[in-house]
Amino acid sequence: MNGKFSKKSIFIKRVIGFLIDSTVCMVLGILFYKAFLQDLYFDRVIWDNPIPSQLFISLAYFMLLEGVLKTTIGKKIVGLKIHYKRKNIILSTLVRTLSRLIPFEPISYFLDENGNTWHDKLSCTEVLKISR
Repeated sequence: MNGKFSKKSIFIKRVIGFLIDSTVCMVLGILFYKAFLQDLYFDRVIWDNPIPSQLFISLAYFMLLEGVLKTTIGKKIVGLKIHYKRKNIILSTLVRTLSRLIPFEPISYFLDENGNTWHDKLSCTEVLKISR
């Protein structure tokens, strides 16, 4: 019973952390777009759309925070951190960040008995509770 409760509590923390991180990325993406890209007149197909800047900001956000701090704003708020099993943190962070782009990746949490997602498995990382 404790294992299931622990998995459920980490799942809830991960979802809340993800929602916080998504909100931060959305705000940063909009600010970046408004500040740097909105008035550019070349290649209107790409730069007239905030989605590419949003994708860039999200990837940069996760790469920098998870690579340097081993957490994100959302994870920090809910009391989670990333544990790297490899010595090469840069490679693990790159794999972790890019593998989030795999379609249906979020449902992979439910396919693993320990609640690890594909981006956890592919990057040899795990998300742990911070002991307070």
